[in-house]
Formats: sequence, C-alpha cells, structure tokens
Amino acid sequence: MFVLADVSIVALSKIQKLKQLQKSLTSYITKFRSLVAVANVKESHVLIHMFNLGLNDNLLHAIHMMGETPTNFDKYITAVTKIDSNINRGNTTISLTNTNRYRNYHPQYKPQKKDNDAMDIDCLDEEECIECMAKGLCFICQKCCLVT
Repeated sequence: MFVLADVSIVALSKIQKLKQLQKSLTSYITKFRSLVAVANVKESHVLIHMFNLGLNDNLLHAIHMMGETPTNFDKYITAVTKIDSNINRGNTTISLTNTNRYRNYHPQYKPQKKDNDAMDIDCLDEEECIECMAKGLCFICQKCCLVT
C-alpha cells in the first residue's frame, strides 16, 4: 500500500516539475499522460489545470484567447493541439516571408538631377566661407552685393 502511494506522490511531483520548454507539444502530452497514469489522477478539471502549468506561455495565452475551452481533458488536448498547429503554421509562414522579403531587392544608385531653383547651401568649402565672411561677400556670387 505504501509503495503505490509513494509512486503516486513521485509521479505528482514530476508532473508539477514538467515543463514543455523547447519540446514539441506531442512529446509534452506523451510524458504528461504517462505520469498521470502512474499518479492515477482522473478528474478532467484537475488534469487540465496541471497540464496548463507546464505549457509554454505563448501557447497558454492562445488557449486563453480561445474563449470557451472544453471541460473534458481529451477534448481539451485536441483543442490545444489544433491551436499549437496553427501557431506553428503561422511561425513557419512568418519565417518564410521574412527570409524571402528582401531576396529580390537590389538597390541601385540613381544620381538625382540638380534642381536649379534649389538653394545650394554647401556650394563653398570651409576656406571660401571664411574668406567671404571676412570680406563681407555674398556666399552665392562671392561679390559684394549686400544692401546697406
């Protein structure tokens, strides 16, 4: 009698420590179900709660966004598996679009035409600017055209 209780307690302890982390949902479900069988837990609401404790945050968030969740554990697992498959399909699509997004992008340098109506701010180098300021000349024509 004590041996069965000890095995059950050890299995419950392992369930509490079980985390999905980088493992696939399928391997997490398999490990969870094997531990639950040893722990002899039957109530669906307890199983669902314990199952959620080890799930990845993004999957758990998606489950909560689902709205009404099944109360039967097997139906709950089916729903979670669908959500996980949708998330993985979405991640695959995102990664494919990200790698292909710039594949055919080839930037080409196209010199802009000079706008004759635009003011040239940097038309003089530093020495010419200093000389024009010292002599009081215009930066554009470099003549004394200042109106006094």
